[in-house]
Amino acid sequence: MKEVEESAAPGLKDRAKLQGEVCVEEARVALKKTVELVKETMNREQKEVSRCMAPHVQNQLTEGYDTAMLERGTGSVARQKAYFRGYIDDCKDNIFEDGAQIVLERLTKAVEAIGEALDEAMGKLAQKIEVSLAVLWEGARDNPAQLRARKAVIDMVQIIQGQIKLWSEADKTKQQAAKKATVPMEEDAAMEED
Repeated sequence: MKEVEESAAPGLKDRAKLQGEVCVEEARVALKKTVELVKETMNREQKEVSRCMAPHVQNQLTEGYDTAMLERGTGSVARQKAYFRGYIDDCKDNIFEDGAQIVLERLTKAVEAIGEALDEAMGKLAQKIEVSLAVLWEGARDNPAQLRARKAVIDMVQIIQGQIKLWSEADKTKQQAAKKATVPMEEDAAMEED
């Protein structure tokens, strides 16, 4: 905003300063809303991780539980408990390694959701700022210097929006590559277990 104010024609400096203050306030409000949105998204994703983990752990324990329940007769409760404890000791690492993968997948989805929310929020903020600054050129449309200054601001905003888009795409590509890199490791681990 300082750059816009400094580059404004002498007759527009006061108006540019006022519009800059409006833009800063819009940015403050947008950032506050964005932080709230990110918190909501994280809370929702944390709940989803919890919902995914419980069934995963239950599914992993079902086989041991079912086998333990086959014990019958005198002392069967003690044998059931002993078998189930042994079963858990044998498979506890796998249960939680697989669970960690589920958590990582959900975190990746959370990051993507937050990235999309930020991208949308920052795009809307850029548009609001553009509209707020556009009033500086009202009535000065015929002045070639003002037209050039307006075009420079529009070009700058487009470059910023393009850069944000590139960063978002690069982050998505990076996440996809990381996700693909973990699949061969999981397959290797599965082959080693066989």
